[in-house]
Amino acid sequence: MTSGLDESLLAQLTSHAGLPIERATALPPGAYTDPAVLRLERERIFASEWLCVGRTMDVPASGDYVTRDVPSAHDDSLLSVIVVRGDDGVVRAFANVCAHRCATLLDGAGSTARITCPYHAWVYRLDGQCIAAPYMQQTKEADGTSFDPANHRLAELATEVWEGFVYISQAAHPTALAPRVVGLTDVVSRYRMADYVTVAGGTEVWETNWKCLTENFLDAYHVFKVHKNTFAKDSDSTGSTTVYPGGEGYTYHVAIDDPASAYGTAHATNDVLEGTWRYSTMLTATYPTHVIQLQPDWLWYLVLSPIGVGQVHIRWSLAIAPEVWNDPSLDREPYLARILDLITAVNGEDRPVIEGVWRALHHRDAQRGPFSYLERNVYDIGHYVATRVTTETV
Repeated sequence: MTSGLDESLLAQLTSHAGLPIERATALPPGAYTDPAVLRLERERIFASEWLCVGRTMDVPASGDYVTRDVPSAHDDSLLSVIVVRGDDGVVRAFANVCAHRCATLLDGAGSTARITCPYHAWVYRLDGQCIAAPYMQQTKEADGTSFDPANHRLAELATEVWEGFVYISQAAHPTALAPRVVGLTDVVSRYRMADYVTVAGGTEVWETNWKCLTENFLDAYHVFKVHKNTFAKDSDSTGSTTVYPGGEGYTYHVAIDDPASAYGTAHATNDVLEGTWRYSTMLTATYPTHVIQLQPDWLWYLVLSPIGVGQVHIRWSLAIAPEVWNDPSLDREPYLARILDLITAVNGEDRPVIEGVWRALHHRDAQRGPFSYLERNVYDIGHYVATRVTTETV
């Protein structure tokens, strides 16, 4: 067996990884409920893949920082990461761990000229270099030489910026992100979402497997039913949705909305979107856990972190297109309240369904029917997971 994974389930996942969409169904129930699968996901996905930790907009000036949580590669813990813009303007990420006695260095968000440990006052520059450590004059290094702060740095994580989003990898030498999402970049770049202004965000924990939520976000099939009183009420775009085959690191679909809709349409001064793109919404997944709803007027994204086989930590954020947010005629408070009310209502529709799926998946012999053409993205996500879980890491 592989990491305690049942041989029958391993065989099902191996078979799933090789199936074309015409013959595929959803992943076997055990892929969502078996802790052994999550152990393999930690080892073969979360230990090396690119994980979104925010946007460059979150740290606009030198000294600005935010702390984010990412999935542990070893257990159900969430690992704290510091994202900070250095004095040189470069955005870097570090494990939120002092190089001395493993104290947590920063919490929340803010701005600082230096990072000072709250435990023993070791001081670090924004590039991670230790520059001061009080009362260490009589201490020797491991090689017997006198203590030197220059020998100590914060653990820096590989960092890459894509379309204004900051990603980190826990791998020492990860495969570059950009080439894996080039097909997605070609489409989303027209929105210039790096300029969208972050206006709200938060965290939640849902009682479901992380893959259930990822799949649901990209499931174009459920909108007309589950969201009949929210998204579909104003503009049911199910019939005008095109689901595209994904690439190595992504999948997406595009819904052409009603141009008279109250949301999902470009501002009159938006001079970059043309044709139906002025009222089209994209739903995207950048593997493994970053999902985005991108519209001409705002974007809503989630970052998912498993904290057990049946719980997922959700960090979400909302950003508004700059020409909308900076319109002098916009009454920001009620505008923002309407969007947040909509998101709350949408989550209220999704959550019981997704948590219900999680409970039902414990029927290990549950039947799985063929995919609708609107579920192509769900197939892509399952294919990605099955391929990674059943492939030995080098």
